[in-house]
Amino acid sequence: MPCEHCPHCQELERLEQERLAEEQRQREAIAALLAQQGDNDFPLPVANPAGPNEPIPDLNEHQKKIALSICNNWKEQKLHYIQGNAQTGKTYLLNAICILMRNLLLKVEVISPSIFPQQSKPLKKIYGQSDQSVEDVDIFIIDNAQQIPQNSMKDFENKLKRTMESDEAFGGKTIIMAADFGQMLPSPADFQHKLKASLKHLTENHVAPFKKHVLPTGEDNWSQYLDMVRRSPKVAVPAENIV
Repeated sequence: MPCEHCPHCQELERLEQERLAEEQRQREAIAALLAQQGDNDFPLPVANPAGPNEPIPDLNEHQKKIALSICNNWKEQKLHYIQGNAQTGKTYLLNAICILMRNLLLKVEVISPSIFPQQSKPLKKIYGQSDQSVEDVDIFIIDNAQQIPQNSMKDFENKLKRTMESDEAFGGKTIIMAADFGQMLPSPADFQHKLKASLKHLTENHVAPFKKHVLPTGEDNWSQYLDMVRRSPKVAVPAENIV
């Protein structure tokens, strides 16, 4: 029990109250920013890089729910991954989350092996960064995570643990990744090797499990067909669709 008149305990209590007040402020700010959006069901493109008070891309209800879940709990639940088939808006959602976090003056680093709306870098570039620059990052956002082999992600985690001098998963940093695990890794190895090397195994079996968020498959015929093929590998491509 804290001592009522102990200066040390009083200071700890004051710091705890400030922390809780700051977290509440961030939650209210996130809710207010998302509330500014219209009811447009179709996301709109964003060309400009994020900056202070950068407008947040419009999100549909599925995307907004995931964004709120992640942004309101990024300190308590630090590991997230967003799963969805092609064209479900994974990159678009990550971009919106990135802008939300930066508008709250949080330091966000984006890792992507391909093009991303904000400035990004491949994972291997992180290995060469100074410990101080890595320590300053609040949140790491990783797009197209299915293209990153599990051993590379473990190397990344080990760097964060060493830098932060912490045995917590990823050194206690917040990790938000998006992946389409229906895609194959860019590797010439056989299927079983690719499967074992994929991040899907890591996200499901990590000592500190990632919280899974799923974007629904689109209603258009092509999205539905791709989803059916993935669920039923023996489905053949209709002859009329073969060019």
